[in-house]
Amino acid sequence: MKLNPHKEELLTMNVFLAFLAILLLVSSILFETVVLNEQFNILPIVATTILISLFPLIKGSVVKKEVYKLIFVAGIATLLGNINSITPWIEVSMYNFYSIMYVLFFYCYLSSINITNKFLQGYIYIINFFLFFYFLLQNVEVIVNNFFFDALYIYVVYITLGIKLIVLFVSLLTFISLVLERLSLTKEQNIENVSSNFNNEITSEPEISSNQAMEKDIIIAQRISLFFESDNAYLDIGFTLNHLCEALSINNPQIVSRVINKNLDTTFYKLVAKYALEQVHLVRSNYSSTLSRISFL
Repeated sequence: MKLNPHKEELLTMNVFLAFLAILLLVSSILFETVVLNEQFNILPIVATTILISLFPLIKGSVVKKEVYKLIFVAGIATLLGNINSITPWIEVSMYNFYSIMYVLFFYCYLSSINITNKFLQGYIYIINFFLFFYFLLQNVEVIVNNFFFDALYIYVVYITLGIKLIVLFVSLLTFISLVLERLSLTKEQNIENVSSNFNNEITSEPEISSNQAMEKDIIIAQRISLFFESDNAYLDIGFTLNHLCEALSINNPQIVSRVINKNLDTTFYKLVAKYALEQVHLVRSNYSSTLSRISFL
């Protein structure tokens, strides 16, 4: 099943966090065996952690097969490194073979892997830098141990030990940074969800209030029309908007003015003039009718 880019990145970071946690946990529990023991090669373990973490981001089947090969060779190299009866040259040759495969993999395929997380990207570059020197020192250590003085060999061992500690320290910092980033993203997501729910509540409330206000405005408009049709108080010269509000028992003149503008599509003074003109026409009509009756008599 094909995942979308966001889920691929999330899966990558989850796998990366899990393997970093395992690496740090094993290194702390077996500190003397993993870190202080100069015979233990940490390179395949750290490199395999990076490769497995990148696996969800890898698209092509060819690249995935190369990752499978690297993980298989890393397992064999680690197994041979823990067998005491194996000749050191075989062990070193296996590590060298794996290291060359690992370098070639990143040289050939890194550009095809879309790594968007800055912590993972930085970790890969920094760790690969130190793993390269670790690879060189492993070979220098073998050469010095076989052909030079033991004192020089001790210096190389100490430098190798230092690189191991640096790799684990960078892994610890990256793990802490990723955990803090994950907690921050979770917090931001929770805030966004709360804000979204709050906005939805705010948005839905005005819709209900707007419907209620619309129904209320219609009722007020009907009452205004009824007033002008049944009461002639508007014919008074001093009749104002406040007088209309008093007749309608509405304390806010702005509401009445808004309803007249919006629902009756006119203004207060135009509305008064309209009904006053209609009243004039009605009076004139009645007067004409009365005159006609008188003349008929």
